[in-house]
Amino acid sequence: MRTVCSVAFVLSALLSSAALGATSNYKIVDRIKVPDGGFDCATFDPATGHVLMARTDFTTVIDVKTAKVSQLTGAARAHMAVPIPGTTLIAMPQREGKFRIVDMATDMVLADVLMARSERQVGDTGAAHDA
Repeated sequence: MRTVCSVAFVLSALLSSAALGATSNYKIVDRIKVPDGGFDCATFDPATGHVLMARTDFTTVIDVKTAKVSQLTGAARAHMAVPIPGTTLIAMPQREGKFRIVDMATDMVLADVLMARSERQVGDTGAAHDA
């Protein structure tokens, strides 16, 4: 068993050193100006070629082919914008314990859906509280 572990360790060391020694070809090829402000997560919709950055007052949309920047004002106050495959809809988890469903084609809010609370958010009294 000790020999097997030693061989596995040497093999993993060799493979990882080869990977670490490889040079990357990453470089900045362009910069895109977007409005100031933070965001939690950026997502990519491969069907449309858009990068979505959910922000406090809107969601920034970047077309990766044209570098055109636009905003969805109906898609606000979320942690991320998750594209729903096969539709123009995005689901957006929000701080208020709900998901917002927005149609990117019309920039309209279609629904605010309450999220179920997890068992960890229920205290001894059975009353829900913030985690």
